[in-house]
Amino acid sequence: MKKHSIKGRCIILNWELLPDEEKVEGHFIIVDDKDREGQMSRLLESFSKQGLNSPFEKVRSIEGKVVGTKYRYLFESYYSPYNPSFLKLNKIFPGKKIIRDRELSERKRSGWSIEDYVANVLE
Repeated sequence: MKKHSIKGRCIILNWELLPDEEKVEGHFIIVDDKDREGQMSRLLESFSKQGLNSPFEKVRSIEGKVVGTKYRYLFESYYSPYNPSFLKLNKIFPGKKIIRDRELSERKRSGWSIEDYVANVLE
């Protein structure tokens, strides 16, 4: 698993096509010391600004602390008919590091958790 050197705020994301469905499962982690919920809302609102008003179905939401830093993280997964690849996240979140990590997935070996993922990839 690739480690990401996080010395500040960032967004880590991935999306995967659900087997046998025409939906995408999007995974988002917002690492910040403030307003993670507001940033997640802004991320989801960016879909509607593109004219994509289809509802999102929240799958999971977890908050925690990034060990050894002042930062906390908010992880959320959503089912959606759209993948976020077309979003210009650098314009939505200027100055924030945006990372697409294909390792970020809910379909991992048993015993895998988002807490393990965060601990393993953020240093």
